[in-house]
Amino acid sequence: MGGATEQHIVEYIVWMDEEGWPLSWRRIRIIARDIARKNGILDFSASNRWKKGFKRRHPELSTRLAENLERTRVGGMNKDQTQKYFDLLEKVKSHCAMLNGEKELPPSLRPP
Repeated sequence: MGGATEQHIVEYIVWMDEEGWPLSWRRIRIIARDIARKNGILDFSASNRWKKGFKRRHPELSTRLAENLERTRVGGMNKDQTQKYFDLLEKVKSHCAMLNGEKELPPSLRPP
């Protein structure tokens, strides 16, 4: 996988974290595999070796232990927070469509 592709993955990881949705390494591996396949790299494996190299090549990413979110989630369930969630969901769906080279969301992702 090339440097430009990895940088794109890094930017996506940072963006999701800034939006309040940090990605697990399991999810990052899935994203990397999907991007590799889309770019015709069919034999790519997001193995532990790849993960270690990726972390070494991108020290700007740090692994943080998950905080106890239960109290935060309980306090965050209100109308404003729910609306923010759905606004963010629309941004993520549009971003994913753009990454896939689509000018508009596929029918399965469009709002009803």
